[in-house]
Amino acid sequence: MLGHRADACPALTWDATAARYVCGMVTAPAAQVRWLPRQLHPLLDRLARRWIAAGSGCDFDAEVSADGPR
Repeated sequence: MLGHRADACPALTWDATAARYVCGMVTAPAAQVRWLPRQLHPLLDRLARRWIAAGSGCDFDAEVSADGPR
């Protein structure tokens, strides 16, 4: 939907308040898909949550250390 085929998703955005990355397709669909009529934003929100399995846990498999970079 966003036209990317490689690298990180362009909708992945940093939320400084929450100190984490969030999906822009869920948090701000109008900013990601400008051509979408406003009345379809709730539908896109539901679909995006389903596509990324929001609320099901993260599938990121890296181990992060509290020691910081070495």
